[in-house]
Order: sequence, then C-alpha cells, then structure tokens
Amino acid sequence: MFTIQFDETLLSNIEQKFEEFPEEAHRGFALAINRVSNMAKTRMIRNATKTYTVKYGELLKNLTVRKAFPHQLIGQIHSRGNYLGLDNFQLNPSTRQGRTSVTAAVKSGSAFSLNDNTFIAYRDGRWAFGSI
Repeated sequence: MFTIQFDETLLSNIEQKFEEFPEEAHRGFALAINRVSNMAKTRMIRNATKTYTVKYGELLKNLTVRKAFPHQLIGQIHSRGNYLGLDNFQLNPSTRQGRTSVTAAVKSGSAFSLNDNTFIAYRDGRWAFGSI
C-alpha cells in the first residue's frame, strides 16, 4: 500500500480556485484520482513485464480498477485471478516437435529446461506440446 502526500500551499490554492464552483471540485478530484489509478496500473504491468517474461495481456486480465466518483473520492486497484501457468510465459519451442526438450523462462534471462515428460494441459482439453 502506498500513500500520497500533498503540499498544503498547493491545496489551499486549489481550494481558492474552486470556491466559485464547489460542486465542480469533487468532479475534478475524481477525474484526477481515476487518471492516477490508471497510470499506476500501467506502471505496475510494465514493471512486471521487465522482470518476468509474462505476456502483457495476461497481467491486464487480472487487474481491475475501481473508479472514484464525485460523491466517493476513493480509487482502488485490485488484482484477482488464478495462478499463471507456464504457458503464459516464454517457452522454447512453444510446441514440442518429437522428443525435443523444452526450455521455459519465467524471469528474464533465466531459462530452465523442462523434463522430457512435461506437458501443459489447457482447460479445454488440448495440450501445449501436442501428444506425447
């Protein structure tokens, strides 16, 4: 969890500007919170893809942003979902040809060889490496 700190002089300047239209202040704050939450979500995914070889879209599926509204100035980022299998990371070759050994890289720059009997099963019944 992280906190955001504001400069009090900056906040007083903002309050003075919104004195004429106080109802618009809440709307402006909600828009600012939503923009910051979306930017934070993007930055989190980019940092994860720098370290790990996971696909961008797989991380994007699991992150949801709850938006802030003028009457509720709270924005949240949630990460929910199942564990990511090896098929979501870098596999070489992606489909097994014969008895070729397969290497997987979960972290950037650190690949490891998989056992000859390894297979990855998808939920719809197919395998990542064909029939073994």
